[in-house]
Amino acid sequence: MTIKQIAEITGAHYNTVYNKIKKEYSELVENGKRTELTESDAIKIIKDIKKKNLVNLNENVKVPTQNSEAEEKFQRLQELVLLQAQTTQSLINALSKNIQQSKQIELIEQDYYSILAYCNLKQIKMTTSEAIRYGKELVKLSNEKGYEVRKVKDERYGHVNSYSIDVLEQVIVL
Repeated sequence: MTIKQIAEITGAHYNTVYNKIKKEYSELVENGKRTELTESDAIKIIKDIKKKNLVNLNENVKVPTQNSEAEEKFQRLQELVLLQAQTTQSLINALSKNIQQSKQIELIEQDYYSILAYCNLKQIKMTTSEAIRYGKELVKLSNEKGYEVRKVKDERYGHVNSYSIDVLEQVIVL
């Protein structure tokens, strides 16, 4: 139960209930945040307020029972399920957006590839010794045709050469 709900049940002023709860349960009260008490704690506060004659209980308002605690827990569970569904949907939307973006990135054609990247793209199997031989031919042809030989990072070798797609297509024939 909240401070406001207890104040309505008891007919006490909000500040009276707030001060009582702050005195008894200081760890629950945080400025700017909704204070929630368990049903048993709320009943204790209501009885204490009545006992000290701070107010008379409103006859029309019933004091919470154990059933209302179960109803409150069920309502909170429904709220959590809804929140989880909303969060899941947000994550699905974000993931879908990322997948679409990555597909768009894949569709962008590059003009320079390493030998391994080109072979993977064209589904060509090549040994390391073949790649070295082709690399020498690619450097020679790139220089003759005025194409730049670029360096790219490679996990295994640190850096490897990358070549223009035009030169790769001339040297590495399917």
